[in-house]
Amino acid sequence: MVRDVQEEVDPPNPPGRAAPATGALVARWAVVGLGVVLALFAVVAVGGALYSSRAADGVRESGDIAERYLEAVDAMAREDAYEVAYTDDPNDRALSEFTRADRDATAALMALERVGHPSDVEVARRALGLHAVHRGRLRHLRGDGPG
Repeated sequence: MVRDVQEEVDPPNPPGRAAPATGALVARWAVVGLGVVLALFAVVAVGGALYSSRAADGVRESGDIAERYLEAVDAMAREDAYEVAYTDDPNDRALSEFTRADRDATAALMALERVGHPSDVEVARRALGLHAVHRGRLRHLRGDGPG
């Protein structure tokens, strides 16, 4: 009776076939499972690296835009200071520094137009238009024409 029940649970092997080694079968499935886990880990790692790369590009781009804004603000502040200095005491140094600040502000705003997003481009264009008024002041300071 016990033998009949055992044969139902473990049927005899067909003739010419060896009994499967249970330990080897488990080890084989363990290796397959490990391979699947490692493959999934590699996919997640590559996906994370690509996402990180895109995020780094976005941070770099934002930094470039912020740098152009800071350069423009700095140049315009210098321009205002030298305009006041020249008005108080007309001299070649103040006029030269005013001219350099004017060029720096224009260059920074034009760079912002190139690297900025659409809203930054709009700000740069409006600022360049207003900055043209400052350029007119330079001409007026030099006596080249009306301000």
